Amino acid sequence: MAQGKLRCLGSAQRLKSRFGKGFQIEAKVLGVLRDDRDYQDMLFALLEYLGESPENTTGEEIFISLDDTLAAVNAVTGGEESSGIKSTIAATIAEDNPIGYPIHKDASSETGIAVDEVAQWVCEEKRVENLQAFFEESYSSAILRERQENKVRYEVASDGLKISSIFEAIEVNKESLQLADYGVSQTSLEQIFNFFAAEAEERKKGQDDR
Repeated sequence: MAQGKLRCLGSAQRLKSRFGKGFQIEAKVLGVLRDDRDYQDMLFALLEYLGESPENTTGEEIFISLDDTLAAVNAVTGGEESSGIKSTIAATIAEDNPIGYPIHKDASSETGIAVDEVAQWVCEEKRVENLQAFFEESYSSAILRERQENKVRYEVASDGLKISSIFEAIEVNKESLQLADYGVSQTSLEQIFNFFAAEAEERKKGQDDR
């Protein structure tokens, strides 16, 4: 029911097949550890950019301001500061962006943020970025539906696609994608009902605007 009208009726499987938006893929990348090679490389790059010797510090005792954080992250993730181009990761370090807000908050404090914390965060973002690129390059219909910290949920059209082939593709690339866990499923009944509810809400807004 939506706005007092019956919108769909049938068994759970029939509703999923008819109104479902394909397959839902949920995946989570591994947490970053100090011994990880990509973390070590990122820490080295940040320290080198800041003019510090990687051999003499772990980055824990070096704190940097928001401006230095933005410049350093931009430089080590492919941005071009001189031409005003910001890397995707650096651009998320903002007050109004839930992904980079914690870094923005700490870097804006009186003491600034520790370089090792920045390196850990950038590593995690690059892992998520790599995961997103995999889904979007592997499935032309892939739509990012949700992102929470190091987890993403993608929607992929099921036309001509078997769920087994998705599992196979992820398993083959699991190590390179640095996955902690993942799952593939049909659209849930809750997601279908939320879709109808959202659609009804949009229709209601349109009527109120007249």
